[in-house]
Amino acid sequence: MFKHVPNLANVLHPHKFRVFKGNKLRAAIDDEYENSNSPMKKDGDMQDTLTMWGGWSTTSSMPKRYTNAHIQRKLNDYLAKKDS
Repeated sequence: MFKHVPNLANVLHPHKFRVFKGNKLRAAIDDEYENSNSPMKKDGDMQDTLTMWGGWSTTSSMPKRYTNAHIQRKLNDYLAKKDS
């Protein structure tokens, strides 16, 4: 596809789809356990789900990266609302 429309190479890339889906999946896990009083279950499900979805090994740091990015987005949203 990029050979036919070279300008898309700077806009669309398979990695962007992966990151977008990973971020959505991480947020969905957070939403599912929003009122849960079991953070260990949430963390275990998050690790398992992201590891399986991403095809990473169980020792991969990638799920943690998605979690850190998710927390950063939530913090930025909170601070933006507080400043308004």
